[in-house]
Amino acid sequence: MKRILFITQNMERTGSEMVLWHLLNNLDAAKYSVYVFCLKKGALYHSLPSHVQKSVVYKESGSLKNKIWRTLLKVFGVKPLNYQLKDIHQQFKPDYWYVNTLAIPWVYEVAKTINVKVVTHLHELLYAFTFVKRSEFETMLSQSNTVIGCSDMVCEYIKKLGHNDVRLQYSFIDEFNIDVNPEKVEALKKAHGIQADDFVWVISGATTYMKGFDYILGLLDEHKSTNVKFLSKPLITEIYTADPSAHVFDGKIYIYPSHDIESGVAENDNGDHFDMKDFHILSMDSIDGKVTDHGVGLDIKDIAWAGRQLWAPDAAYKDGTYFLYFPVKDKNDVFRIGVATSKNPAGPFKAQPHPIAGSYSIDPAVFTDTDGTSYMYFGGIWGGQLQRWKKDIYNDKGSKTDLQDDSAPAISCKVARLKPNMLEFDGKSGPIQY
Repeated sequence: MKRILFITQNMERTGSEMVLWHLLNNLDAAKYSVYVFCLKKGALYHSLPSHVQKSVVYKESGSLKNKIWRTLLKVFGVKPLNYQLKDIHQQFKPDYWYVNTLAIPWVYEVAKTINVKVVTHLHELLYAFTFVKRSEFETMLSQSNTVIGCSDMVCEYIKKLGHNDVRLQYSFIDEFNIDVNPEKVEALKKAHGIQADDFVWVISGATTYMKGFDYILGLLDEHKSTNVKFLSKPLITEIYTADPSAHVFDGKIYIYPSHDIESGVAENDNGDHFDMKDFHILSMDSIDGKVTDHGVGLDIKDIAWAGRQLWAPDAAYKDGTYFLYFPVKDKNDVFRIGVATSKNPAGPFKAQPHPIAGSYSIDPAVFTDTDGTSYMYFGGIWGGQLQRWKKDIYNDKGSKTDLQDDSAPAISCKVARLKPNMLEFDGKSGPIQY
């Protein structure tokens, strides 16, 4: 009997997890002994077959004992995820690891230390490969005995990269698990104004480039003569908005999007073609309600230390004050994160005279825990603005365009605890830990 350890993200009802769930439900229990290790408990976690052993990372287990053990491991400089995976391997003694998606690259660093065969199932298309560091991708290929691709093109390129054992498995759905409720269908048609002879095209997945959402614009252009409509209309069409952050304040939905304008600069990976000068704040009484544009909530000309290029913001509330967190390049053309305050969630907001000390990069997101402590998560996906930063120290001699060391890992997203005043970091920022 073969023993297989499956390692996956969350067993949610998403593409890669559904494929894995169907696989686990159809494996012959007489031939395979199976263990599933998840980073989170998704909707499918508890519906796995009874013969499948399973566990989740210490942090998500709900066990006080596991959380204390995780804390002790961190105190002694041991990575909890690596330790737990090694422990599961030693207890279960699998013949194979089956790694589901390329989104968990840390697994291969553990595999390096263990003599185990690894099968990697790549459910992602080529665009998604850009989200993985070069060094991590190289480790994934070198540690995988077999790579399973989701398309002919993915398999073709993995072979071009030198891998000798590449298999193809198209994504699929199980039509027998589709439960059509005619009453719900009619209710949805009525709610969205769908006529009996309308053709409905449903897009499944997040509205991101890696999901192919950008293709819809070209497809719509090809169907100009047909009656095509979005089931979800744009909230606003008068201005260009993206990367929204939504919050419920005072019983209303407030949306804090970016607001880019034409810059006349050619598009490039550094984002120089984006030229944001202000933030418009939107609100709605309900999800399907009327959208109110409250106008400019903060203008770059009112930020004393700003140079150019505002970036996507986030908002928070505490003790009667609303906080707007925003990235913008300073006078030295380095991205910093600033904060502005207002007594009204729609603004106008007044910026602090200086950026948050120790801040850099883009895309802040603020989370307030149940104990009232707030944390800021930040960091750009490309890391382009972080290339001169190392261990939270800025090196002005570093290259603007090249990594300081191609063999070194890219700087990860950061998290910093905020002081009670919500205006400063309470200590240094650090890498996000699982």
